[in-house]
Amino acid sequence: MSRSQLGPLPSDAPADDLGTLTDENRALHGRLAALTEEVGRNDSLLRKTQERELELLRAATLSQLFERLIEGLRASYQLDGVTLLLHDPQHEIRHLFSGDGEEPEPMPGVCFVDALVTLAPQLTNLERPWLGPYRKADHELLLPGVARPGSIALIPLRRNEQLEGVLVFVSVGIDDDEGDARMLAEKIAELRILPDDRGLMNRSIRQNGGAVLLVSQFTLHGDVRRGRRPSFAAAAKEPQASELYRQVGDGLEARGLTVAYGRFGAHMDVELVNTGPVTILLDTKRAF
Repeated sequence: MSRSQLGPLPSDAPADDLGTLTDENRALHGRLAALTEEVGRNDSLLRKTQERELELLRAATLSQLFERLIEGLRASYQLDGVTLLLHDPQHEIRHLFSGDGEEPEPMPGVCFVDALVTLAPQLTNLERPWLGPYRKADHELLLPGVARPGSIALIPLRRNEQLEGVLVFVSVGIDDDEGDARMLAEKIAELRILPDDRGLMNRSIRQNGGAVLLVSQFTLHGDVRRGRRPSFAAAAKEPQASELYRQVGDGLEARGLTVAYGRFGAHMDVELVNTGPVTILLDTKRAF
């Protein structure tokens, strides 16, 4: 039977019980002291993190943001040096300098690269911080002009995550069937139209784990070869159109893609940011 007691034991308590309780008491005091110390360290770290974030928010330009980010990391972790390597294949970050009225001049500790695969292939799939010894063959290009350090820490700082993908307008023809839906889904998923690490159009949506926004648009079957008013006689009607439209989406989902759908047959306002721009026409009947 367990026993719970507050206060001193009776004077006639066995010596073994007194010794056990004394040891337990010391262990509890030691544990409490360790927890108190840990709370103090966490509180100090939280204050430093909040101060660093506030300092970043006060930056008026991109140059100031990068300078404060580098200095904050160096001071917070007592590092000898910090290099900010920015993977910018489309020059999006560098173009922002023009918006600030600045010229993208070289900044100490900041390096822009168009492709990681040639400079640091080990970083292309780096998801977690890495700490280890400095190896000249792997790290020399990352730290040009820096004296050889004893160790190096690589910390990936991800952009605000956004799904990369495509907007697909689908029009079902009167002579389309399930085979056309399967063919279209496979072509959309495997078509190599997204950039690789070198900026070349060489990766598919499936390879990138991307997303598809699927919107029905029967006007793609509009025929304007005669007269001034388009004819939509070749576009399928319900229920054929909605069923095959849905089968295209099912085929994409079966290939592991994230698929979002427009509302079939509804009037919609669709916003598109077309990088490139790139627009590809697909026809399962191979008329073009």
